[in-house]
Formats: sequence, structure tokens, C-alpha cells
Amino acid sequence: MFGIERLQAIREILLDKKTVDVPSLSKMLSVSEVTIRRDLDKLEKEGFIVKTYGGAMLKEQQLNQLLMETKNVSINKEDGAIAEIAASMVGNNEVIFLGGGAICTEISKYLKDKQGVVVVTNNLFVAMNLYQQTNIKVILTGGELRSFTGTLIGNDAVNTLKGVLIQKAFFTVQGIDIDVGYTVNNTEDIFLFQTIKSVSKQLILTANHTIFGKIGLTKLFSMDEIDEVITDKRIPDAYKQYYYDNNIKLYTAYKV
Repeated sequence: MFGIERLQAIREILLDKKTVDVPSLSKMLSVSEVTIRRDLDKLEKEGFIVKTYGGAMLKEQQLNQLLMETKNVSINKEDGAIAEIAASMVGNNEVIFLGGGAICTEISKYLKDKQGVVVVTNNLFVAMNLYQQTNIKVILTGGELRSFTGTLIGNDAVNTLKGVLIQKAFFTVQGIDIDVGYTVNNTEDIFLFQTIKSVSKQLILTANHTIFGKIGLTKLFSMDEIDEVITDKRIPDAYKQYYYDNNIKLYTAYKV
């Protein structure tokens, strides 16, 4: 992992956990504690963290600013096009799952004309988009709220999913690498998505081209475990070839 990628990983961990310690980061990122301390020095200079004895904590002012930016951010055209394709794949009276992230949140906006759809989600923003739609039933998992992302995690979220049968599960990841597979940055996501896989007929990945070639902290699935992929036209050619050679359906948004 390059230094710039490691810094981003630390930022994401801090946004999730608010506080970290040097030994844990060293183990999670497979680098020395000396390297972690240097990274924390850089993040402190950025104003992102406040260093503590043996670790660091997210600067409260930074968190509040990021929360405001998240509320006001507009999704980019590529992600919007991906979401529109995903929504077009949902038929009336189907049971679907929408995971966390901007694309899955955007998918929910395109479902409002569907009839009889049941949306199972651990994404609070999805529930907020659909709560007034009498033609759509929303099942929000229980669980612990992960700050900033608006997603629910933990045993309660997993147990909710065990009780349903899902036809199409839409989700995203933080990294896609041909050799490593699909990866995420939070270990809690592993149990959640393993359960989704066990109760879903179709696993459909939604991700823009920037995710390809990246590797997250924890492996989620091998490349051949995903049924279908929705992305944009700037996906690297090597991945297009891989999906073609392995009979994995690839949907690409060309209009942006």
C-alpha cells in the first residue's frame, strides 16, 4: 500500500471509529509503528486529527465539517448513471437489498415509480428517500449506527438479513483487484455481506472506475463470486476482459 493510500485508509478508519491507537493501526495496515506515527504527524498537520498518548482522535471540527459536506454533496454523473442502470434492473414486486454508499443511496431515488418492491437496507439515507413511498415497503435492519456513513452494522443487522430472501442485492466495495478480489475497509462488513450472499439470488456490484485497481484492508469476495457488475465506461480494459472471459455480466454507463 502506497503512503497516500495508507493515509486515506487511516482517515476512513478514524471517521468510523473516531479514535485509534498506533499498535492497532500498525497491525491493520501491515506497517511499522514508526511509519504509523509519521502518518499521524501528517494528518495532524492537515488538521484532521488530534494526537493522543499512543494514538489519535478525529478532530471534532473536522467531523462536523465532513458531515455538512456529506449532506450537501451532489452525486457525480457517472455514479448517477450507474444508479439509473441498477434501478432499471429492479422489477415490480421484487425484494432487493441496497447497501451503504452514494450509489446505493442514489438507486433508491429511481425506485419511486416501482410497484410492490420491498427494499431491505442498512442504509439510513435509503430509508429516508423512500419512507413516504406507499408503493414501496422498506425494511431497515437493526444494528449499531456507523457514524458519518449512515449505515447500520453488527449482529442485529446480520440477524435481520437472515430472515429474508432477496432477489437482487446491490452493494459497493472500497477496492477491486483481479488478483486479490473485492475488498472493504471495515472488518464488520465481512459478516454482513457474507449473510447477504447466503440469502440473495443475485449479487450485483455497483462501482465507478476509480475503485478498480485498488485494494482495501480486508478481502470480501473473490472475483468469481459476483454475478453482475455495473460501472462506467472508464473501467480498465483488463477488467472488461476478465469479466468477458469468466462470463460475468458487465453493464457500463456510456452516456456520461
